[in-house]
This record gives sequence, C-alpha cells and structure tokens, in this order.
Amino acid sequence: MSEENAGKKVLVTGASGGIGRAIALAAAKEGYYVVAHYNRGQEKAEAILQEIKAAGGQAEFIQFNLSDRADCEAKLT
Repeated sequence: MSEENAGKKVLVTGASGGIGRAIALAAAKEGYYVVAHYNRGQEKAEAILQEIKAAGGQAEFIQFNLSDRADCEAKLT
C-alpha cells in the first residue's frame, strides 16, 4: 500500500462489479480510502468490501440510484 495516498478518499461508482470493482480494488491497493457505490448487488458489494479489508485496505459501500438526483444528494452531502 502506498503511504502517499493515505488519508485521501476516492468515490467509485458501480463498484459491485466489472470495471468499477477493479477500480475500487486498485484504489484500495494504492492506499486510498474507497467510498464504493452500488445500486443493486449488495451481496457482491459486501464480498468486495471484505476483499479490500482482507488486503489491508479501507473502504465503505453506499447504496443509491445514480439516476435519482434527490437520492444522490441525500447520500453524498
């Protein structure tokens, strides 16, 4: 893990699968605190969260619908 990125946060959308998953894992490996978004797929999100933590990374997952402005504002402000 990179100490250079300690204390920095990154928001990754769609982190429960595909490219978002890969980005979340890579960011955690580089020392970022990962705030990972998912809309559906809570089980996948929880598995990735455990994978990040098992590797020594820090992360949290938040669920919201990116196409719903009010939902985004409620979760991100």
